[in-house]
Formats: sequence, structure tokens, C-alpha cells
Amino acid sequence: MSRRFCGSAVLLLLALAPACATTPRVDARSEEDAIRELDKRWVRAFAAGDVSAVVDMYANDGMVMAPNAPPGKEKAGLTAAYTDMMRKENNLSLTFEPTQITVAAAGDVAHDIGTYRLSMDTPGGRINDNGKYITLWKKVAGQWKVAADMFNTDLPMQPPMAAAPAAVPTSSTAHGMVAPNELKWMPSPSSLPPGAKVAAIEGNPAEPGPFTMRIMLPDKYRIPPHWHPGVEHVTVISGTFHLGMGEQFDASMGRALTAGSFSFMPTKTPHYAWSTGETVVQLHGQGPWGITYVNAGDDPRKKQP
Repeated sequence: MSRRFCGSAVLLLLALAPACATTPRVDARSEEDAIRELDKRWVRAFAAGDVSAVVDMYANDGMVMAPNAPPGKEKAGLTAAYTDMMRKENNLSLTFEPTQITVAAAGDVAHDIGTYRLSMDTPGGRINDNGKYITLWKKVAGQWKVAADMFNTDLPMQPPMAAAPAAVPTSSTAHGMVAPNELKWMPSPSSLPPGAKVAAIEGNPAEPGPFTMRIMLPDKYRIPPHWHPGVEHVTVISGTFHLGMGEQFDASMGRALTAGSFSFMPTKTPHYAWSTGETVVQLHGQGPWGITYVNAGDDPRKKQP
């Protein structure tokens, strides 16, 4: 074998060496663990109310897609979305747990699927929600960052506070009149204990603006301690409506209001009520209306299957 041939063979082998080299293996388990730790950091940031720490989890072009809201895109949109969600008055509580994390073979992208629990105050009352999410991760300068995040609820859609049309449409240019036999009674919304009925008279309590409704309570109906986001005005139409003040239900401290009686309750004032005999009360106020129970365990929305 000539030296020329041997030299050519060596050069050929050197030329082929890069093509034969193997790509370094990705330690998928290690990458999954890294994402799980980031999920924990994310939860801690929510608990601390740290908007900047939450937004820092995202890539510069990342986005969040929350239900009933437009996407929050890039850092400015993400900051606006989370600032609104994490306002102090919302009393936000959010936890989530990954159930499946899959890292791509190249180790540069991954998806994270799991469940969440969320609780927060809104103008319509406190929301207690649970559902599922999917988060897409990508490597940016060697660090995992969120490319896109989306979540939605497992709970069934709830009817609005007043699902029936008002007997008298609200108008600034027209008057309205309604007789008792013209009211359209329907089961109370899920925010009230079962058994009551409601009839919308004017406006829609789920929307901004004035509203008037009547509520029919069966005998011995109880509404646990709660408060509302606006001033509550109640007129007793028939029966006996008992009203008490405070965060603990104490029948000995309530006052019996008979037909023709009136009460008003300032914003976010804890109170409770019950009835003797079938009772009808008329409630009017400014929407959007809602109810928040002092003890979350009393909220009938949490007791639904």
C-alpha cells in the first residue's frame, strides 16, 4: 500500500468523522424536573402577588390565554393581564399541579399539562374554580421560558344572576309598570341556597346599571352570612323576613321585618337572613351585582357536583 493511498484514506476518515458523530443525548428526566421546579416558583410568585416574577416566567414573545379575556401578548400585554388579575382587592389564590411533562428529543421545547385551583373576589362575588391547563415551554439562551399558556374551567357554565328578561326594560326615556301577575318567576341562581325563586322586574343585575328584582323564599329559608359589592335595598312585600348583622349566624340577634318594612345595607357589610312562612322581598341596587359568603364553605356554588 503506497503512502499516497494511506494518506488519502486518513483524510477520508477525517472528513466522515463529523457525519458519524452522535448528537449528545438529552436528559429528559432532568429537564422535566427543571420545569416542575419552575412551576413551583410560579405558584410562589402568585402567592406573593409578585406580577414581575410571574411575567418573568415568559419568553419575550410569550402569551397567556385566559378564558373570557383577550390574549396577553409579549411583556407589556402579560404585565397588563396579570396586574389586573392579581389586584390586591381580588384576594387571588391560585395553585396548579403538573400531571404530564413531555420534553422534545432535541431538548429545546416541552409541553406541561396539569390541573389548577383558583379562588378570587369579583364584582359578582367570589369565584371558586378548578380546571386544567397546558403550557408550552421553549429554551431561550439555555433557560426554560413559557411560550404560551392556556387554561379553562371544569365547572359547568353558570346562568347569569337574572336569566329571565326583566318585566320592565330599563330606559332613560320611558316609564314602566308591572302588576304582580305579570312577574315571571324562575329558580334562583346558583349563588343562593336552593329553594328560592326570583323574578326580574327592571334591568339586569349582572350588568352595569340599576336593577330591581323580587325573591320568593319558602318557610325557614336561610341565607348564611354574606356581603354584596354595592348598597343593598330590600323591601318586604309579604311574609316575615328576618335580618341579622355580623359574620356569624345568630337568630337571637336578628330583627323580624314584616310586610311594608324596608332595610338598606352598605357595601360589603356582612349580614344574614331567614324567613318565617313564605316570604317575598324586593331587592334593588346597582349592577353588576353579586354575593360573597363570609365562610366559603357556605357558598352553594362550591357544593355543586
